[in-house]
Amino acid sequence: VIHEFDPHFNFRVTKFLAQYGIAELLNWFDDRAWYPLGRIVGTTVYPGLMAASAIIYWIAEFVGIPIEIRHVCVFIAPLFSAFSSLALYLLTKEVTGKTTTALLAAMLLGVCPAYISRSTAGSFDNEGIAIFLLIITFYLWIKAAHTGSMLWAGITALSYFGMVLSWGGYVFIINVIPIHGENAAAHGMFALLQAVAFLKWLQAQLSAERFGKLLQMFLAIGVAIAGTALIGAFALGKLQWSGRSLTLLDPTYASKYIPIIASVGEHQPTVWSGFYLSLGPVMVFSPLGMYYSFQKLNSGFIFMIVYSVFASYFSGIMVRLLLTLAPAACFLSAVGISIFMERIMEMTRSIAADPVENEKKAIPKRTEKEEEKEYEGETLKVLSVKLRFATPPKDMKTHLRSGEVPGAIELLLLAICLLLIVHVRHSVNVSRKAYSSTSLVYESWNATTQERTPHDDYREAYMWLRQNTPEDAKILSWWDYGYQISSLANRTVIVDNNTWNNTHIATVGRVLTSTEEDALPILESLDVDYILILFGGKIGMSGDDLDKLPWIIRITEGVFPDTTIESEFQVNGRYLYHENSTSAMTSSLLYKFSFADFSQVEDYSDPDTTTFGMDRNRRNKVASEISLKHFEQVFTSESWIVRIYQIKGRR
Repeated sequence: VIHEFDPHFNFRVTKFLAQYGIAELLNWFDDRAWYPLGRIVGTTVYPGLMAASAIIYWIAEFVGIPIEIRHVCVFIAPLFSAFSSLALYLLTKEVTGKTTTALLAAMLLGVCPAYISRSTAGSFDNEGIAIFLLIITFYLWIKAAHTGSMLWAGITALSYFGMVLSWGGYVFIINVIPIHGENAAAHGMFALLQAVAFLKWLQAQLSAERFGKLLQMFLAIGVAIAGTALIGAFALGKLQWSGRSLTLLDPTYASKYIPIIASVGEHQPTVWSGFYLSLGPVMVFSPLGMYYSFQKLNSGFIFMIVYSVFASYFSGIMVRLLLTLAPAACFLSAVGISIFMERIMEMTRSIAADPVENEKKAIPKRTEKEEEKEYEGETLKVLSVKLRFATPPKDMKTHLRSGEVPGAIELLLLAICLLLIVHVRHSVNVSRKAYSSTSLVYESWNATTQERTPHDDYREAYMWLRQNTPEDAKILSWWDYGYQISSLANRTVIVDNNTWNNTHIATVGRVLTSTEEDALPILESLDVDYILILFGGKIGMSGDDLDKLPWIIRITEGVFPDTTIESEFQVNGRYLYHENSTSAMTSSLLYKFSFADFSQVEDYSDPDTTTFGMDRNRRNKVASEISLKHFEQVFTSESWIVRIYQIKGRR
């Protein structure tokens, strides 16, 4: 089963590519998306994932292996996750030169929840192959830097080209590598030295007054030229920052100016618990790995320090970028654990080889006066502790002399082994609970009976649309569900997850936040046949369209500030959905579609009481019966998660 939302579009494009070829894909105009605007697909997608899947399918077909394109799309992410572990092994081996450290890093990445979130079967998204390309590009870059080989440099360029075809995160690579190379800074310093030398020569040839005037003129001309060039570049579109890029530089930018970006869950800042959840317990060794990396400071370690610092910063701003931090965190943790254990073993072997000599070296020489003061207890001596493993205390040496293994070292090694076991268990549990089930099936939990109940409402609704509506029917919904409707219901949508046209999305938001009378002409102008909404009130599902209403209003208000005003939906700055809610709220189309006929629905969550019209998501009861004047309900799924309406008298 294909998961989530974007993978459904990727699967749809891959089927088209496998059937018609790359030339047709580049010229494909999709008239079933963004009606009535449509979408040019070939030049607005990253085709790397689709191309890789189609190539695997074509090869399997050529050699006579019976396989469906769906199977390739479902399992390509787990396949490339194995390649990613191998790539991190090569990267770690190239940087550290140690096979054991490289194996540990590969193992940690293989069970890292942050990476598993995008590499499970059915997670057919760009990151499924992009993280492999990111790691292998970094490995090839370091290999090229170490060997100075043009061959490795050329292979690095090809790997980076594959990354550009696969994921928008390629800008991370093209910025990290120059920072590591420092070529731009070196060229800039060379040019600056030439300018200083020229000014010194000019100063010697002219009087102080003339030199000052000439310097001011040069500076004014330089600033004017640079300013004009920048303004011209921005005006011509040569220098443009995307909203996501600006959000990484200024975390508050999206919430202030582009609410549609801020409304996406994976664009939210990462909470501290999210780092532990996504990286696991061994992340505590990452700072130690960073410390050891600074101890080495060769070309490879410098690159990994740069990569880790930038990935840590960006992952703190945007939760989805924990994915780019995962390889760096696994590398640092592996370095920290392996060198920590090596130091312990070296210390053990050193003391076991010559315990008496080491004991002598361990005791610092003291003056007679110091010995006197220590003996008499007149002063306390404070010893500084260096960041290195010193010789063990006397009792440990006593054990060593007798041939026994020191208990302290046993406990240390046992603690590290237990931590690794706990890390694996943590990763398995997180992956099982958070990333293993498809988002198409919602699972509710009854706190009273301790039972879990699956709800297959999404596929039920999409199958109803496929079987009971005309093939050219137009479906209006919030943009989150556009890709699924196009792929699973095979119907035309007004907006989808591409979010390329903010005005069109705001128009849909305007429909959902307007009254029936105001929404009707907009729907007729868009030739809409059905309106689909999500409602979680019956089973207590969070994240339905009413939960998204604050973002819908903000996005709509940004484009239509005269017709949609956020304060009209609020009471003292809060959104109230039941008692004391505003007239703008209760008369909005989304509110009416959510609670229509809901007052007669019985709530079975509490076996001791019988309640009708209880919204279990917002924990309140529907105030009154809601009637519709211009619309009628045509479908409600079994658990009331998906509700579909149409204009009365339409079709």
